[in-house]
Amino acid sequence: MDSLTIACDCRHLLKLVKEDDIVVLDGFNSAVMLKGAINQLREKNAKLIYLAHNFEPEYFANCIFKHFIGNYEKLLVNTCHLVLAATARDAKLYTK
Repeated sequence: MDSLTIACDCRHLLKLVKEDDIVVLDGFNSAVMLKGAINQLREKNAKLIYLAHNFEPEYFANCIFKHFIGNYEKLLVNTCHLVLAATARDAKLYTK
């Protein structure tokens, strides 16, 4: 298993999740930790909710990983069944 800041071992979670269960990704960090399981959760027909605390590409504008962060958050927005933004301003940024 990699560092917990990068990934986690999701085998136990994948065994527990049943069809039509709801999985909440509370913030970008938890979504990154579950990166390896998101497609499998979708295959199980789990409903994915992403709680976006910030518009991450903007929050990490000067970070060396900005490109990865922006692409991954775009993938989350397109993959999750529901995205809840912390502010109306962020919600507008997600809909661009």
